[in-house]
Amino acid sequence: MYAYVDSPVEVSYENGHVVPHAPLDLAARSDFGAVLRALHGCPGLPPGRNTVVLVLGDARNNRRPPRADLFAALARLARAVVWLNPEPPERWNTGDSAIAAYAKHSHAVLPAYNLKTLTAGLRALAKSSA
Repeated sequence: MYAYVDSPVEVSYENGHVVPHAPLDLAARSDFGAVLRALHGCPGLPPGRNTVVLVLGDARNNRRPPRADLFAALARLARAVVWLNPEPPERWNTGDSAIAAYAKHSHAVLPAYNLKTLTAGLRALAKSSA
């Protein structure tokens, strides 16, 4: 499992927690285009048809190129792509949000701005894929 901030950081899932193996800059500004460029050139990737790509992010790029072309290439190689957006839907596609560019290549885009919206979205996703 990898997390991408400015460069790939390996993470693991241990005892119910995501554990980074290097420091993460939690105050970094969003730039999904840069993340997708880093992911595109990462050894051992792209994912295979058994891979589900889960993105948790606001899809904001601080006026930088969103690189939806790289996201589309990633989505074509994966079994599924699910985007969890921590912003309420009324903020999507406002300002520097590029969620529309990513949504057309995602199997699902779900609000995840609190536990209630995340749970509801994941339940709906589970029903639709059953």
